Amino acid sequence: MKYIVSFHPLVEKEYTEAVEWYEKQQKGLGNRFIEAVGLKMNEISQNPNAFGKKSSFIFREAKSPNFLI
Repeated sequence: MKYIVSFHPLVEKEYTEAVEWYEKQQKGLGNRFIEAVGLKMNEISQNPNAFGKKSSFIFREAKSPNFLI
């Protein structure tokens, strides 16, 4: 079963800012970031339980290894 994955509005704002920041660092890097996040979101939608819960909260966290700082 494939799930729908979406951003919380505050995350959407941060994501947009991150894309802009990466693009300012190097032309095309913002698009690479978009692709990496898209691949991870697809992975999450395929198997959300593969990702650990964040502390005692009800959400899970997944990181894109290509863009860890």
